[in-house]
Amino acid sequence: MRWGSVIKSADLGKPRKSFWGDSLLFRIGSAILGEVMAPLENKLEDNAPKIERLTFTSKEVCQTLGISVATLWRMNARGFLKPLPGIRHKLYSVAAIKRFAEKGAA
Repeated sequence: MRWGSVIKSADLGKPRKSFWGDSLLFRIGSAILGEVMAPLENKLEDNAPKIERLTFTSKEVCQTLGISVATLWRMNARGFLKPLPGIRHKLYSVAAIKRFAEKGAA
């Protein structure tokens, strides 16, 4: 019999408590910290710059253009919409997708 199984079987019936437990000091500290941090978190979220995405995955391209994955593969094989080179996962640039949507296959 392993020690791990003995310890696990002995601990099954007992509720586990953290180091601090449910002490009054811990609850007061958590409440104060929550009140102090909430305005700071809101400021950080409001001032965060919006980063525009430059690439889409294959699944996102299919959803955007309303096509199947097989159609995207065929378009890739024919050269209508090529993924970015040198990357393990196929990523398509937003500019290429917009260009294809405006021009089409012609």
